[in-house]
Amino acid sequence: MICPKCEEGTINKVVFKENGKKGSLCDFCDALWFEGETIGIMSNHTLRSFSKGEDLEYEVLEINEKDQEHQPITEIK
Repeated sequence: MICPKCEEGTINKVVFKENGKKGSLCDFCDALWFEGETIGIMSNHTLRSFSKGEDLEYEVLEINEKDQEHQPITEIK
């Protein structure tokens, strides 16, 4: 799915290693939506604000390309 914030990056599902929190992260602009939040232009956090300036490690969860192409932009599973 293309990021609604920057319209250039791809949204990937991630899990943060430090606390196990899951979300969706743009690989271009670092827009961040936590699990259960609607992915939209005005509803995002940023990786920088969430990490409070620290380098947080996260793992990108595998996403099937077919699922990514057909997934509505307002839905996180």
